[in-house]
Amino acid sequence: MELLNMKCMDLQLFVEDAPVAVALFDRDMRYVAASAQWRADRKLDNFDVDACMGDADEQAQMREGFRRALSGETIILPAARLALPGGGARCARLHMRPWRRQRDEIVGVVVCVEDASPDFHQRLIDAAPLGICLLDIKGNIVFANPRMGAMLGAGAEALPGRPLISFLAPEHVAAARERLESGMEQAFDARLQHRDATQSWVSLSFRPLLDNGARTGVLATLTDITERAARDTRIRAQLRSAEESDRRKNRFLGVLAHELRTPLATIVLTVETLVADAPTDHFRTALDRVIRQGRRLSRLVSELAGVTSLCEGETDLRQQRVDLVALLTQVVELVRDQIDEKGCTLVLRLPDAPLPIMGDAALLVQAFRTLLENAVTFSPSGGRITLAAQRSGTDAVVTVRDEGAGITADLLPLIFEPFERKATPGRKGEGLGVALALARGWMRLHGGDMRAESGGKDKGSLFEARLPLTRA
Repeated sequence: MELLNMKCMDLQLFVEDAPVAVALFDRDMRYVAASAQWRADRKLDNFDVDACMGDADEQAQMREGFRRALSGETIILPAARLALPGGGARCARLHMRPWRRQRDEIVGVVVCVEDASPDFHQRLIDAAPLGICLLDIKGNIVFANPRMGAMLGAGAEALPGRPLISFLAPEHVAAARERLESGMEQAFDARLQHRDATQSWVSLSFRPLLDNGARTGVLATLTDITERAARDTRIRAQLRSAEESDRRKNRFLGVLAHELRTPLATIVLTVETLVADAPTDHFRTALDRVIRQGRRLSRLVSELAGVTSLCEGETDLRQQRVDLVALLTQVVELVRDQIDEKGCTLVLRLPDAPLPIMGDAALLVQAFRTLLENAVTFSPSGGRITLAAQRSGTDAVVTVRDEGAGITADLLPLIFEPFERKATPGRKGEGLGVALALARGWMRLHGGDMRAESGGKDKGSLFEARLPLTRA
């Protein structure tokens, strides 16, 4: 017995110095000896080598392995997550083989834990859907995974020693070299150059590898974005085509408005001269109707020309110092007949002091006239309209409020879009749907803006225009 104990102690000392996690178990799955690494992994005390193995899953795996090892098999279990009693886990592979003594008597099992992390990491890299490669400090490929080889059009084994940037199209080489040398980690898009003249696009990123602050290499990753790049190219082409179509449309509308303006003015002027000599009241009424419709057409043509110029950035601003209070008073007089005809009440809240701005008086008059006429149009007979102006910081703020048809929430975002007549419900086929777009556009040309709000259908509307004040 004493000799056996001495042999066990010698065995423990031998195993103790093993550089790996290894343990010896007797036939009853009790520890006989364990290396320092094994005990450290399992938080075992030096004298507590009779403790059981880890968790329930590991115990079941060990029991099955023991059974087979005690029958003479050598078992290598697949790499798996090995839970550690102290918390955490690592990827490991268990080797279990019979422990034999004299006459090949199996007296227990030898269990060795092999760190499988390198193999596991390699499999992850090989299976990754993106190209991964390690570069030396000069940018030459040291290692590449299979996906990288496929993306570069060469086998992964043929890549070491070749500069990664040599696979890029010439126009992207400088950007790649700059990022390599500066250590910039931001990804960028680049085109790959293939021997068969095919093209592919990748998102390329570099990450410096440091050792005590010194750069020892670079991790490069490539993500195939060929489909996305092709889609973006198609979208850009479609956008350019749409923009060109829009420009052609604007040019056509501009020419149309220009060509219609003079004949319409001539027609209206000619009919106006005929009114005085009209032989009958019925004839005079008919001529008045022609004049009204001719003037309406002239205004529509002017709006069409205005929105075309605005879209093309060709609006000619004739700025001068303007008193906004006086300008609004002028607008009221222009719309007074329409207000009275509708039986509406106009409430004016204008300051006594002037509100000086720099602007094109004609365009501003038209813009505010549009707001006021819009309020009259959508107000019920006898409705109340409020026109107010005030100073707000460095801006002049003008509001036009009505108690009319209102604007539904789904149409409110469209109210300033050109030709969106559905955004003005209740209007009976009048206008082009560009007046409000023009009004806001002119405000923005003056450095201001315009917005609208409404509580919904039949809740009335409020339009607010904001313009920068000029210094006195």
